Amino acid sequence: MIDKNEALLSALERLPLAVVVVDHSSTLRPMNKRGQAFFDRESLHPDLLQSHPSHPLSQLVRGILDSPPDELAQQVILRFPSGARYGIEPSQRSEKGRERWTMLLVSTMETESIKPDETLLHDWPFTARERSIAVLLMQGMTNGEIAAKMEISLETVKSHIANVLQKTESRSRGGFLAKLLRRR
Repeated sequence: MIDKNEALLSALERLPLAVVVVDHSSTLRPMNKRGQAFFDRESLHPDLLQSHPSHPLSQLVRGILDSPPDELAQQVILRFPSGARYGIEPSQRSEKGRERWTMLLVSTMETESIKPDETLLHDWPFTARERSIAVLLMQGMTNGEIAAKMEISLETVKSHIANVLQKTESRSRGGFLAKLLRRR
């Protein structure tokens, strides 16, 4: 019989993303090999929130911990001091707040961007603007970069991205990219 903890750890190892948790004492912990590789690559330490409060990951986690309970968490793209960009999708906080662990799913944007091949997008009923946004998402661009490139507002970008995710039945950018990778 497999122990529940062993089964959970085995499942985390099979995820194609780095998994990091923030425990009730605000300590960061890598939960799989990809998470440990992420820690090693970025020279992260479990006490990052206390030792480097200005680090982009520390700021993100503090924002999550300080947000109202049950506020929907969205994927963000952070540029780390190393220059690498990561898509980070946090779990939602519950009413129990800091007593619960927060899970962070981390994807490397440079390695997970997809060569802009619009043929991958033909099965979905995108408008011309949504298709353009989808191509930029495939390149791993942030909302701000998309807004600047297309010369539209950040709110308009968010609206188009929400439409792209809805039409592809994706819950996040990472999910959208995963669907595209499966189509290749």
